[in-house]
Amino acid sequence: MQGLVVDLMGSEVPSDRQIAKRVVAQIRSQFSINDEQKFSRIMHGVVSGRYEASADEMADIDAYEAHVLTAKALGAQALVDRDALAAAIAYEQAQTRLAQPENPEYLADADERATAQVVVDNVTAETVTLCEQREAYRQTNGGSVGAMQTDEEEEAGDAPPAGIPETRTGIGSESGGGSAG
Repeated sequence: MQGLVVDLMGSEVPSDRQIAKRVVAQIRSQFSINDEQKFSRIMHGVVSGRYEASADEMADIDAYEAHVLTAKALGAQALVDRDALAAAIAYEQAQTRLAQPENPEYLADADERATAQVVVDNVTAETVTLCEQREAYRQTNGGSVGAMQTDEEEEAGDAPPAGIPETRTGIGSESGGGSAG
């Protein structure tokens, strides 16, 4: 099952709404809302003792439940990947800010530098590793792969961007586990 990719090499951090919409789309890729309602009616009848489901109906419900659980797990991993991407971008921005010369004429300079320093001081090893992978990817490929779509683009029905890099692990990758590492 693919489709909940968070591009760890990109620069766009998806919103909760975008990820949730992709979870639903993943479910709808195999089961319609009508299927879901039919399964709900069947299970309501079974639980209430008013209906006995056939073996085929129960197999369909089992397949639906397995698909939903997989989509939910992919959604949860997308949230983890999203948070890793946000931390990596914050760290990269902090490093960039600290690399700039001090400017006493710019009133917010000291505050911005202090904020950036806090980010750098509190970075995790996983975030540093992801940033190193992102930099290696940029050096090798001349920049980032496509950005995640905006809510408006998704509502318009445009397809998600293609081209997830080989260094990417997590949702949508062949290995299927965790954030880049």
